[in-house]
Amino acid sequence: SPEILGRSINLSEAQKAYAANSIGSLAQGCDPLEVEAKFWSSWSRDTCYPQTTFSWTHAVLDSLKSRGLLLALATSRIEPFEEVQKYLQEKELTGYFDTILTLHGRGHRWDEKDLMVNDILKRCQLSPNKAVLVGDHPEDMKAGVRSNVQYNIGVLTGGFSEATLSEAGAHTVVASGESLLDLM
Repeated sequence: SPEILGRSINLSEAQKAYAANSIGSLAQGCDPLEVEAKFWSSWSRDTCYPQTTFSWTHAVLDSLKSRGLLLALATSRIEPFEEVQKYLQEKELTGYFDTILTLHGRGHRWDEKDLMVNDILKRCQLSPNKAVLVGDHPEDMKAGVRSNVQYNIGVLTGGFSEATLSEAGAHTVVASGESLLDLM
């Protein structure tokens, strides 16, 4: 188990608390914002930066880009943009996205991703009724709904069920990114 603020944290329990938006309850007596920041740092480093991308990642992004689609990336990572950019460069993913936003320095919480979606829409001069949001987390789907995005597509790569993604606002749920090509 990783240590957060000098206390051993059971990752399984931390993930449940994260899902319930109550991570601070795991380290009572500590500053909840500091606990959340330490958790996200550990979570990002240990869980969210896989050593490899999905086998279909480049083919799907190539195809979507070749169709003239504007692609944006909104990530809940709290690391500085440069760290996210470094990861994307290592995976040869930087050339696909017209804009990239992270939570770092934005003052938003991970469950306020709709503010990032709205920023992307504004940056790309795109109205929500012409946008499609693709995500693998219920908060992604909720952000699309709160931002009035025309169509939300859930992808089962994030470990959440079809029912969970649908309940959160996905219009369609697909097994992998490869299935996106049939929808767009």
